[in-house]
Amino acid sequence: MPSHLTGGDPDNEQLATSALEILAVAQRPLSILELGWALALDDPEAEMRTIEEVKDYVGEKRALSLLQPFLSQVDFEDVKRNQVRLVHQSLKELILRDFPSNWAQLQNIAEASKADKRRIQQRQSKVEAALPRICVKYLLLDEFNRNGLFSKERETAQRLEELPGSDCWATPAMMTSNETLW
Repeated sequence: MPSHLTGGDPDNEQLATSALEILAVAQRPLSILELGWALALDDPEAEMRTIEEVKDYVGEKRALSLLQPFLSQVDFEDVKRNQVRLVHQSLKELILRDFPSNWAQLQNIAEASKADKRRIQQRQSKVEAALPRICVKYLLLDEFNRNGLFSKERETAQRLEELPGSDCWATPAMMTSNETLW
């Protein structure tokens, strides 16, 4: 990552690197809010337990200002529109090739050997693995623990489905019409 963009600040460099990696493996353009929340939850030093704590921690404007040269045009007024994406496919390939801090040492990007391609695939897998980790961290916030992800009825049905022979219970009921039950 060029130091003139990050001001030589390691926190800015880490934030920009995380944002670029998230955008490189995202399957669609992200909203400004989605990117901000993902960055907040991706910070290994952040101790957030509630949605309010995440809201207070989100710094999407700072991230977008660092990434401006790498992004297509962003409308800052519409923070919910899926619009944040990398400016070009070649940038995605560069991000997946190596960490932005190592870009200056890369030579002849056009010619990737088989070993380079394997390394790129491994890096892509590693970067992609961060997204489910971020999602799980979000789902482990206290609000989800308190309110529960599933209704009581669904939890009861799931417990019943786990009992021995439960796979046979539904068959007779499904074969019977409502008219024959009454």
